[in-house]
Amino acid sequence: MLQYFGDDIIEFKAAASTQVENDDPIMRDYGLLWKQRQSQRVEFDYREVMNTDGFAQNPLDEDAISDILDEVDRRLTDDEIDADPDLAVTKMVIEVECPELTDVLARSHTDKYTLTFKSDPITDSEVRSKTEDLNRGKSLYHDLKFKKRNLNLRLVEETRAKYTEQGNSVMMSWQGPDDIRPDTDPRLARIIRDEILPDEFTDQLKHMVVTEEDKLKTTGLGNGPTADGDEEAENDE
Repeated sequence: MLQYFGDDIIEFKAAASTQVENDDPIMRDYGLLWKQRQSQRVEFDYREVMNTDGFAQNPLDEDAISDILDEVDRRLTDDEIDADPDLAVTKMVIEVECPELTDVLARSHTDKYTLTFKSDPITDSEVRSKTEDLNRGKSLYHDLKFKKRNLNLRLVEETRAKYTEQGNSVMMSWQGPDDIRPDTDPRLARIIRDEILPDEFTDQLKHMVVTEEDKLKTTGLGNGPTADGDEEAENDE
């Protein structure tokens, strides 16, 4: 995520932990065993800080990202585990300029938008299987204690309206997997997919509908567009 969005990120939360256990039988015949556990955890809780001139004091530029990844690599590299150092992202907020959104959102007055992504547990079997396939062989769940979760787009706001409190800044909102009535426009989902998200993520996007039992159901994964006027609602992961 850091490499994809860089200094567009204004808030970022992620973490990972490792635990190595060594067993040493002291008196095997009597079942006396000595165990040693060594654990460590890296937490990343970033917020952009602006100076008096309106510029970020701590931008996530290429140098900063390189230093952060070097530190993560140094802290989490262990000869006793197979996983490459990595962090599980739990929240990401980005600020982007997207005139294509302004073209379809009548309430917008500028081209800058704030998008909030949050991590949710995976409840759909197809999405769980897809996520496991993407991470297969990386030992993320065992060695780095990753949970089986996905980042979901929760909120889209017009940035200026958000900070000036002039009118309603919210262009899209979704409270998570239990929210079966997302406040969104299908055109917004398509523009975010096409103009903001990296191409590498498009095969992980979820197409969702509300069932007769008032539950959200994933109907497909990937970059398959839905026609204008279709009742299917898209939720970008």
